[in-house]
Amino acid sequence: MPRSSQAQNTFYNYKLTVDGVDSYMRTCKCMAKELNISLSTVRTKLDRPDLIFRKHKNKVITITKVKVPIFQKMVISY
Repeated sequence: MPRSSQAQNTFYNYKLTVDGVDSYMRTCKCMAKELNISLSTVRTKLDRPDLIFRKHKNKVITITKVKVPIFQKMVISY
């Protein structure tokens, strides 16, 4: 859901790709909840991209740092 431009967290910080399906996350905690793994494991994956999760052995998981705005800017003319 789009957020207003006055919201504090106005950017998605991570792009999570699981078997070619992209999703955007604001925090590492959101990724840990989505993948059902611990927060420290997600942080280790950020440092070591070649790491393979034990719970997801058969899946290709890629985490990329991005800066994508959450809100949508609309131009209003009077």
